[in-house]
Amino acid sequence: MSKTDHYKFVKACTYPGAIKAEKVEAHLAVYLDALNVKRAIVQLKPGWTLDEHPALKRSIEWILEDFKKRNALDARAALDALDALDARAAPEPSDPSPVSLIRELLAMGSGADSVGAEKPDAT
Repeated sequence: MSKTDHYKFVKACTYPGAIKAEKVEAHLAVYLDALNVKRAIVQLKPGWTLDEHPALKRSIEWILEDFKKRNALDARAALDALDALDARAAPEPSDPSPVSLIRELLAMGSGADSVGAEKPDAT
């Protein structure tokens, strides 16, 4: 991370004033209630560990497992979409493909030869 990015990150995370934990908790509870989500609100103090919060650990493990499943499906779908795009963008059979053009150029000699450079001595 560059110093500029770090500065922007620190600036974005700096709250302009004192944070009152009880007010944050109250507003978060109202927000969760509006979403109809039931969660325990716990303030993580400096030095906390995941082992001290088994419910949080279970939630994180569930999220990671779900992400792995979704990511595999998304990756497959993305590959299928790329294949479909490649098929649509495929040149007409009469058009030479980029690969065949490159093979043709390589068969004609190295790039250095084609611009008139001398070959190195074989000695």
